[in-house]
Amino acid sequence: NYDFGSLLAALSKYKRLADHNKYKNNYDYQLTLLILNKQIYMSNEVILLSENPSPFSPISVLHYEYYSRPEDIGGALADRREIQCVLGGGFLPFGKSQQPSLADYADGADTLQFLLGI
Repeated sequence: NYDFGSLLAALSKYKRLADHNKYKNNYDYQLTLLILNKQIYMSNEVILLSENPSPFSPISVLHYEYYSRPEDIGGALADRREIQCVLGGGFLPFGKSQQPSLADYADGADTLQFLLGI
């Protein structure tokens, strides 16, 4: 039951992006695809919000997904190899995604063990 109106309003401060030709072309192209495919979307003329489970979204699009319970988020995201970390309550704290500790390894691979095995 999230109200996306407040998010779209907050992102409205980036309206200057619509002045960039390449960004605007991407926006128009993605909007056209959503309309032609009859997909539900939300927009503030700067960004398109589209319900899509893919963690990768095109330029000018933000994918979102609904979950019934907060516990479902961790399990759904942990099973995806392309996800490196999950931020937020009950997960890695905000601001720590780019500050790994010595025990955190990129993609779960121990770099030192890898180098010792060469």
